[in-house]
Formats: sequence, structure tokens, C-alpha cells
Amino acid sequence: MKFPGEERLKDKTCIKGTFKKGLKKSFEGFSLFFSANGLEYNRFLCTFKRGYGSAVERNRARRLSKEAYRLIKSRLKTGYDFILLIFPRQIDFSICLNKMIYLFKAAKIYNEVL
Repeated sequence: MKFPGEERLKDKTCIKGTFKKGLKKSFEGFSLFFSANGLEYNRFLCTFKRGYGSAVERNRARRLSKEAYRLIKSRLKTGYDFILLIFPRQIDFSICLNKMIYLFKAAKIYNEVL
């Protein structure tokens, strides 16, 4: 299933603002930057620390991260911009999902019960 265009964080000014003025939570190779966007939905961007492997490794990590986000986005509070910064290391889906849940819980954006 394609990632909806409105849920992609694409605007350079919003991205820079989230990095500079947003809050940050980090955990074992992942950093989550987030800030309120004033919209009724969340926007998400997955990016990498410089020197992160080959294009194949980056694309695989991006696919895994987007799928993990897709699975948990229904439990997140709305109205935020999220940037997931991934540091170089071996990544698999279950670890990615658990680390993302941990980061969203640490940011107090994750709802345990719907």
C-alpha cells in the first residue's frame, strides 16, 4: 500500500523547523524529532545519518521504518510532524518496530489503549 502523499513531510522549511525547534528523543541508533504542525493528521519523514551504507541498505531501512510507522500510526496523537533519523547499523523489522514504539512512548505521543 502506498504511503499517502499528505502524510509525507516534504517541505524544507517544515523539515528544518522540526530539526531546530522540535523536541528530540533518542534510543539505540534511532532519533525521533517531532513538533506540532497544526493539522488534523501527522506527517512523517525517515532520513539517515551521513555515511549510512549503500543505497540498497538505506532503501531497505526506509521501507522497514515506513511499514513500522504505518502499523502504529493509528495509535499516535494527531497534529505532529515526525522525523526519524536512523544511524548506521544492521536493522530488522521487529527491532525497528519496538524502537519506534519506545520513542513514541517516550515522547508521550503513543496511546496504549484505543
